[in-house]
Amino acid sequence: MWLSDGRALLFHNKGKIYEISTDSGEAHEMVSVAPEEIARRGFAVSPDDRQVYFSVSSTEADVWMLQFGR
Repeated sequence: MWLSDGRALLFHNKGKIYEISTDSGEAHEMVSVAPEEIARRGFAVSPDDRQVYFSVSSTEADVWMLQFGR
């Protein structure tokens, strides 16, 4: 999923969310909820790119939100 400024791409892999910067081309882990995994159904980003919404596959009725420091 591209962020609205087009400078970063977020992707889900092996239960974690990663970010790739178009400037450097390098990927780094952005979100991990180890030992749990982020659910395979993926994640969503708010329209202002400041929050990421996702669910964890092995917990019940939890909602997780990450707020970017941008």
